[in-house]
This record gives sequence, structure tokens and C-alpha cells, in this order.
Amino acid sequence: MKKLMLVLCGAALMVSGNIARAGETWDMPTPYPDATFHTANIHQFAADVSAATGGALEIKVHSAGSLFKHGDIKNAVRGAQVPVGEFFMGLLANEHPVFGLDSLPFLATDYDAAAKLWAATKPVASEQFDKQGLMVLFAVPWPPQGLYATKEIDTASDMAGMKFRAY
Repeated sequence: MKKLMLVLCGAALMVSGNIARAGETWDMPTPYPDATFHTANIHQFAADVSAATGGALEIKVHSAGSLFKHGDIKNAVRGAQVPVGEFFMGLLANEHPVFGLDSLPFLATDYDAAAKLWAATKPVASEQFDKQGLMVLFAVPWPPQGLYATKEIDTASDMAGMKFRAY
């Protein structure tokens, strides 16, 4: 599996309890356009599933929110409208605090810290999803991102008093 990226702001790949049958095609919504890192990973995942099953299971990726809006994907999987889907776990922070941890700035500042953060939060996140009949297949962090400000920021304390949004 690829190394975890800078800050674990991952999108979760969820699967419902549905089991694939021979020659089956699963629709998989993702909120991100095809050109993004996450959707490229999802297309690779779909290709890997097809290869691993000898074509018995095909996953049709529906990118850019074309099948379900981002905020609706988890419940679409949960309600068995689709068997699998991808979404940003940070959107679920209001359900349980563990889902928002990877959105905290400076919590994981390198690949090793991001891997440790996911290892620490995965059991709790998985338990929360299990209660809803969902399973995390894998989590993929966002690639490194920028922070824009009107002053230089070198440490977390430089952000004291600043208004900002984390996602």
C-alpha cells in the first residue's frame, strides 16, 4: 500500500455488508473529479479488484459527485443504494470526534506521523462504522496541501488568534 501522505485528511472507502456475486458490477460514487489524487486511486482500486477477481467483480467509478453528492455517499452505502463509496471522513466529525482528528492542523506533519495517527484512530473509527453496518476498506490521506495567510507561519503558535478553516 502506498505510504500515507503528509497530513492524514483521508477519504474513507466504505463498503456495506453486500457480497459480490460472479459477474457483478458495483457502482461506486466518489465526490472528487477524475483529475484528483483520490479518484485516480479509486480507479486503480477498481482495476485491482477486477484483476484480483478475474473480472468477476467490476467496479464502475462515478466521479465528481455524479451519482450522489458528497454528503450523501455514506448514507447511500449504509442504505444499500450502492455497495461501496468514497468520502471524506472529516465530514462526519459531528457524529464522533474520531472522524475529525485527522483534520486538525499540525497533528501529523509527516508520513510517519500520519501512519501512526491512522493506526491509533482506525480501531475507534472502524467500531463507529461497524455500528452503522459499514466497513472501512482503506483510508487515503490527501496529498500535501498549502496554507495561505497574510503573515508567515512557522509553528502552530503562529496561528494563535487567526481565523481559519480546516477540513
